[in-house]
Amino acid sequence: DTLKILAIMVNFQQDADGTTSGNGKFGSIYSQNYGNDILDPLPHDKNYFESHLHFVQNYFAKVSKGKLSIEYNVLPDTFSVTDRMRNYSPDPGSDDFTPIADFSVEAWTKADQLYPGFPFGDYDVFLIFHAGVGRDISLPGSIGNERDLPSVYLSDEAFKEIYGNDFEGIPVAGGSSKITNSLIIPETESREVE
Repeated sequence: DTLKILAIMVNFQQDADGTTSGNGKFGSIYSQNYGNDILDPLPHDKNYFESHLHFVQNYFAKVSKGKLSIEYNVLPDTFSVTDRMRNYSPDPGSDDFTPIADFSVEAWTKADQLYPGFPFGDYDVFLIFHAGVGRDISLPGSIGNERDLPSVYLSDEAFKEIYGNDFEGIPVAGGSSKITNSLIIPETESREVE
């Protein structure tokens, strides 16, 4: 079998919010240039994300003994959604993922506008790489990441739980295709600590 992944790179509106990592733009999470001596060194661009997906491709080829082939495409341009990261982040401790689902809908709608005629229907999995760090790791004594986005997979079922059973997907390509899933993944899980 072949699984085709389509990825986009999404920024937020720039901010100076102490409850999120970085300022909403790719590459803004470090206060200095650490060169290549760290995990996930800058720049976090198309090549960087393609190398991560190449790892995924190799991993699944090996563990499936060649039965699962991964193909991927990262669209070339970064773009920004209309709000700051914190506004797409579920409240800490909340089970309401509506804000992050809204982020997904806005991101894919914007990608559709930027790439008219793109064959979204050729893909199985839809991945959003977003600026910043994920709200997935809480380091002892750390503060300041409570409004980062959690890394999540929004399945068709998850979208229906949020938007109702009539939700058929995010319409793209003039409505000829519908995006029914979305992976939300940060540019990195690396962060500075003092």
